[in-house]
Amino acid sequence: MVQSMTHVVRVLSFVFAALIGCQVHALTEQEKQQYLAIRNNVFGGSQLAGAFQHATITGQTPPIFALNAAQRGLLVWQINANHLDDFSAYINLPQHLQLTQMPALTSFNNNANTDTSSGPKQQLSYYLIADIAETSRAEQGLKVEFKTFVRLPDNNIATYRFASYKATVGTDLVEIAATSATDISLMSNDSHWQGQMHTESGSLVWQADKLQPKKSTPLSGQYKKQGGINVTLSEAFIKASEQVVAPSGSASRYFYDGSLVSARLLNIKPTQLSVQNSFAWGNYIEAGAELLLFSDQVEYLVQPQTVPVNEQTNPNSEQTKQLFSSLLGMALSGQPAQSVFGVLFSTAANQPEVLPPQNIATVYYGLLDVYQSLQLFAGIEPPKLFFSLEEQPKTLFVNFEIPADKVKAFEQRFLPEHFSLAKIRFYPQQKQPVYAISLNVYQSRGQNLTGFRAEWSTYILNFDEPTPKPRFFILEAQSSSAGFDPIIAMERYSPDLDLTDPGDVVKLIEPPAEVFQFDVNEQGSIRVNLIDVAESINVQIDIAYPTADSILSTRPLKQWMQANDLVYWGEVADVLKYDENVMFADILVFDAKDSDVIIDSTFKDYVNPKPLPIILWDQIQDIALEPWGNLDTIKVRD
Repeated sequence: MVQSMTHVVRVLSFVFAALIGCQVHALTEQEKQQYLAIRNNVFGGSQLAGAFQHATITGQTPPIFALNAAQRGLLVWQINANHLDDFSAYINLPQHLQLTQMPALTSFNNNANTDTSSGPKQQLSYYLIADIAETSRAEQGLKVEFKTFVRLPDNNIATYRFASYKATVGTDLVEIAATSATDISLMSNDSHWQGQMHTESGSLVWQADKLQPKKSTPLSGQYKKQGGINVTLSEAFIKASEQVVAPSGSASRYFYDGSLVSARLLNIKPTQLSVQNSFAWGNYIEAGAELLLFSDQVEYLVQPQTVPVNEQTNPNSEQTKQLFSSLLGMALSGQPAQSVFGVLFSTAANQPEVLPPQNIATVYYGLLDVYQSLQLFAGIEPPKLFFSLEEQPKTLFVNFEIPADKVKAFEQRFLPEHFSLAKIRFYPQQKQPVYAISLNVYQSRGQNLTGFRAEWSTYILNFDEPTPKPRFFILEAQSSSAGFDPIIAMERYSPDLDLTDPGDVVKLIEPPAEVFQFDVNEQGSIRVNLIDVAESINVQIDIAYPTADSILSTRPLKQWMQANDLVYWGEVADVLKYDENVMFADILVFDAKDSDVIIDSTFKDYVNPKPLPIILWDQIQDIALEPWGNLDTIKVRD
């Protein structure tokens, strides 16, 4: 069984390659159930196979968990600069970390990645934050976290969570779960946001008027009552929140999407806010808190940064792996989770040679991922994957405009009936939005694909979404290795397939492109040679690498990057979360020359032959995703 599932994992490490050659029709209930069966069995089997191979505890495929935060508010104080040493001692700040100042935590709402400060000047301050929310998915219940900002040894800035309290005992995605529940209450309605928390260390009580935007101008910044300002989180805050570290040394990466980047916040000043605090850290802060109140739920994918189990970190790594296999067997045999985790913690306490301190969290989160895989099999949780777009060769975008007279024919052939094309701007200096097809070529490394990848995407509005926004829509994809995606899977699916049999799962796989070469040589040229005769695809690109004086160094627009939040394959969409090297990337833009060779037969009948300016990505990009993550919410049609 393990060997056969290993084969499937190897195959499924190359995910998603599709060709939509005719109009995609809306899903029927039967088709939706087939998709769900494929997703739950294939990806569930893949994740469990990773556990059997110890991939989740050796660092090969670190587990990822979903976290939602609703009714969220941030109480923000400034730390008195005269008390930094006392405050550092109070929060048990390790010596290798240093409290750091931050610019404004909010910006005015804008599409450009220019990070406009919400105040007249960029003032630097030390901040303390009480992060209050109702959590769901991997974590459950009300939660209050106390945080500040620190500089790491590598000079990057991270969030330091020095205390955390949960109303419900359970999973914590930064440190191993709390042992007792805390008295926390939170009430949020149309007029107020208020609550309280009482602990042995202190109490926190808060109340604020919730000022409502005028319905006719939801983004105007005008409110029915004076004192509220409509803002978004600043780039500095979002970057610092990507990594959260704790006093124990544990840390987690938080991948985010537009629900954080473009979250509409109500900034309530101290005069409209009542806060009573008896925690000792109150001795080190300036008087008066501000409140940043989120209007909608924020969604993350979280990856705990644990110490891999191997010979370098653990001389008895084989014993630790054997323990994990035993715990895995207990979980799969149906023993209560409380008993399984009880064995884990008992072993850590009594047999540190089998489970040393540095690997407790590794095994703990690896075991949580096993239960997550079982939820996937049951259709309760969607799958989760992680991959990177490598820095070299640089990621390439060749964008082609769809002229207005081709839009209707294009939509009729390639889009579901309730989808329409959306115009897009790629970077601030592009003055007019366009209908476009993007050829994106990159080198990928990760659970879903290791190799070259080419994707042809357009940008759509799906009117079945509660709030339609521009999204990526994959038209075609080619890889240098075999691939698996929802469109091809349904084309090859038949009811007699046994999705628990790796031999049958392989039948859903599409072979790699016959020829796929890709290189970006800064001293020479950018070259792509891609041929798939069966799909009538021929891409030949040979572009002279631009001189420094012909390159525009800029950033992508937020709207373009947030189109990644849902990446559609027909009606089925991957749910993506990303890091700063996606959202706040540095990109290079330049015009192709007449002497450059750019041949792409794939959608030539629908686009202008001359491409828009070429775009190169200038750094590695890390992405976490839930493949086919929207399946449960897709509306079916007769």
